[in-house]
Amino acid sequence: MASDNSSNVCSNPPDDGQTSKENARKWQTVFRVRLNPQPAPAQTRNLAPEKRKSSGFRPRRSHRKSKAGCLVCKRRKVKCDEARPGCHNCANYGVACNYPAALTPPSASKDITTVTTSGPSRAMFSMSLDNLAAKIEETLRMHSDSDYYNTVESISTPAIRKVMRTEAIRVAFSNPHLMHTIIGVSLLHLNRILPPCKAREFAEAHHWQKAIQSYRTALCYKVSPANVDALLTTCMLMLVNCMCPQNFRPCDSWVLSSNPSAMNWICLQNGLPYLLELSGPILHLSIWGPAFKAADQAHEILLNNCERGREGMHPRLADFCEIHDSTTAETSPYFKPLQVASSMLELEKSATTSGYFSSFLGHLDQRYIALLRAKDARALIILAHWMGIMCLISHWEPWVEGRLRAECIAICIYFTPSADTELLELLKFPSIASGFTDAGDTATQG
Repeated sequence: MASDNSSNVCSNPPDDGQTSKENARKWQTVFRVRLNPQPAPAQTRNLAPEKRKSSGFRPRRSHRKSKAGCLVCKRRKVKCDEARPGCHNCANYGVACNYPAALTPPSASKDITTVTTSGPSRAMFSMSLDNLAAKIEETLRMHSDSDYYNTVESISTPAIRKVMRTEAIRVAFSNPHLMHTIIGVSLLHLNRILPPCKAREFAEAHHWQKAIQSYRTALCYKVSPANVDALLTTCMLMLVNCMCPQNFRPCDSWVLSSNPSAMNWICLQNGLPYLLELSGPILHLSIWGPAFKAADQAHEILLNNCERGREGMHPRLADFCEIHDSTTAETSPYFKPLQVASSMLELEKSATTSGYFSSFLGHLDQRYIALLRAKDARALIILAHWMGIMCLISHWEPWVEGRLRAECIAICIYFTPSADTELLELLKFPSIASGFTDAGDTATQG
């Protein structure tokens, strides 16, 4: 028995490794542990790049933080090179670079002041969403005595001016063509009253170009409550541009030149009445509804609305235009313009009423405009009288000096050499009002 046991022991020697595996398999039935062989070290190292590649994660390189960087880079959370007066990132991003006042070194303070106040070109071209509001405010208030708000103070009636100062600004933030137009008007104002500045003049041209391009696109869509506010506001402000050309002289008038485009400023005045006609059913929903309603009521009170005859018309002008008791707007293209001009001649000239005189151009139909293009004497004489009225109120409407005074003088120059006694008498008022001749010279000629 002992030998048998010994033989069994000798034939089956104990194996520690095999015993461990058998014990482990017993535990698998309880814990369900999978005993996989460990991968090689080289295989472990190769798995890390593949995992990073599949996840798209890329570790950020360590860098020195910029504690004195500009405000734009801090807002964008990018490293600023702290270059003065403007960093490289802002130059590439197309925004004006601004540093905190406390971090501005004394040596650089003069340069930064020059960038932000000497010319608005850097601010003009910074239209990104993250700093739009700040740049618009900087542009509109770049000069304390001459900005967009002062410009609209000389436009139309008090109710319309109020909308221009308030609601129109809000609408501009969601309509690029109106925003460019507002900036263009502001720069136009600055360029007309301040010393010449090439950067400011270039910025004005840039924004007018952008305004016209985007406005043309906006006009391709149907007028609706969503766009009527912006379309009407842009149209009214664009009229300021054609009324205030740079360095306009009497010889530039279509009356004294052969340039057919020189009369476009009158044709453009029909844009607003056309838009008002299209927006008629929804005008009451617009920000302009109450203002236009108040203006219409005032015009009904101040202006002559007689539909037939010579009542309320200037007698000599009515005779010159052959207006009779049976004449109407349908039978004579001179009827409505003469009726409006005659009422304005009798209207009190004051700061309160000055905004109503510019409405004359809105009463011109295509027949009358065609007569002006042909340089018809009667049409030009009526227009000259309205321009003479505008010259008298230029103290309250300074935009008159941009074009209308020179246009009035051009009409006087055109007729004076060959004018007969009747025509010279009719030219007396516009000649004196525009400064073409004074009262003493006119009395001597008579």
